Amino acid sequence: MKLIVMACSDTKHPDPAPMPAMERYRGPMWTPLRARLQDHPHAAEAIETGELRVWVLSARFGFIPASLRIPSYNTLLSCRIAADILSNPSYDAAQFCTASRSAEETLLVGSSLYRGTMRRAAGMDGGDVLHVTETDGPGIGHHRATIGRWIAHHYSRRATPDAERGGEL
Repeated sequence: MKLIVMACSDTKHPDPAPMPAMERYRGPMWTPLRARLQDHPHAAEAIETGELRVWVLSARFGFIPASLRIPSYNTLLSCRIAADILSNPSYDAAQFCTASRSAEETLLVGSSLYRGTMRRAAGMDGGDVLHVTETDGPGIGHHRATIGRWIAHHYSRRATPDAERGGEL
């Protein structure tokens, strides 16, 4: 199983009715995520089968699957809120930790505060962790490109029995 963990976004779909978090968030990281998932049908298929899971670190709801229906809200992540998310069981950090530990590959997307909170919740904060990619770098373009490269690397072509034996279609 592969895992993408996204920071929530200040920019949200204006409809106040609950909708999946994947549709609610409209920020600069969410737009390329949805576009790359659409560009790579095998990634969308992997979401359907559970082979690819997308989680969100929401400043209001804590760690949630991107499929969870949420209302519109306006909460900014702060160090205090991040600490509360990590310590308060109602924010599901433990459920997220379980999901993250079963991941073969993980992509963490967001600012350093979000990514640090994600690492701590997943038990990854003790140093370098293999198979974890982060959107860390100079500017939003770099972050967006990292999302695209990660998805393309894992889902640009579907693994087949022939490919596993060394051949490709």
